[in-house]
Parts: sequence; C-alpha cells; structure tokens
Amino acid sequence: MPKVAPLSPKQKRFVEEYLIDLNGTQAALRAGYSLKTAPVIASENLRKPYIQEALRARQEQLRDANAVTPERVIQEYARLAFADMAAYVAWGPEGIRAVPSSELPEGATRAVAEVTETITDKGRTFRFKLHDKKGALDSLAKHLGMFVDTNVTINQDNRSINVNVDHREALEHTVATLSARASPQSSTESSEPGTG
Repeated sequence: MPKVAPLSPKQKRFVEEYLIDLNGTQAALRAGYSLKTAPVIASENLRKPYIQEALRARQEQLRDANAVTPERVIQEYARLAFADMAAYVAWGPEGIRAVPSSELPEGATRAVAEVTETITDKGRTFRFKLHDKKGALDSLAKHLGMFVDTNVTINQDNRSINVNVDHREALEHTVATLSARASPQSSTESSEPGTG
C-alpha cells in the first residue's frame, strides 16, 4: 500500500468543512485560506489523491456512525414521495379533522413538514403541510435513472450548438437532426437518387 502524505491542519479542517456543503471554495475559506487563494486551493486540494482518500474515509465514518445507507435514503424519499394526505386528515361536509398522530401509520410523521394550530377569539386556524412531494419524486427518479439529463455539444466551424434533453429517444433525434444540419453535404445532396 502506498504511503499516504499526512494532512496539514488546514487540510484536515478543509476535509471536515468540505463535507458540510460540498463547496470547495467555502470549505477552503472556513479552513482558514484567504479569499484570494481559496478557489485555487480548493481545486488543488480536491485533486490530491490523499485528500480524496481522507474525504472518502471521513464520509464512510459519517455513514457508519449514522447508519446512512442508500436503502435508507431511498426509503425516506419514498415516504415523502408517496405520502397520502388522506392518512393525515379527513375532510367532508362536517369540516376537516386531523388524524391523531398516534393513529398514523409507522413512519408517516417523517413526511410531515409543519403542523400548526392558532386559536384566537375569532376562531381556530389549522395548518398542515407535508414535505415536497415533487422534489422527493424527482430525487427518486433521478437516483433510479428514470430520467436522463444529457448535454450534447456539436461543433461546426467554431459554432457550438448545446442541447439539453431528458429522454434518450429525444436525444438521438436531436443529435441526428443537428448533425444533418451541420453537415456540409446535407445542403448539396437531395433525398432522391439521381437528382443532385
């Protein structure tokens, strides 16, 4: 096993700070590097194999200490994504009634973002809000590879065409269309044989 260079105190602090928000420049600033050098130092640090290894090791420690696994993360996203408002409140001609928290299915409270009740001399106001369902669905779909974000750049005579698509078929169609437009032969060739 190759010998790993020891981290300086600033590099150790950089590793800890980087794992807070995964922002290299901000981590470098919080670790004590100057405003002028922080972006460069961050970039250099993140390319150094021994710092990459320190980051991996620390991430593993944090995962193990908190029992964070991909399965648990997906399970939490699923709880948010598939939470059903009917499990929390009932409504009808008689009004709205909150289901007591003790009667909720196991883990259902994890999807609750807010519960507030305000009682004044004018009446009672009840507010109930679940976490972002669409955001959780988007995160699950992205994790499971359901939507593919692809950027394609076609260069022709120092001109760039950038395309961002979400689906593979659309990407293939767009690339074929743009390639045909960019090809110098496409303007001189005809689709019928013997006419061009």
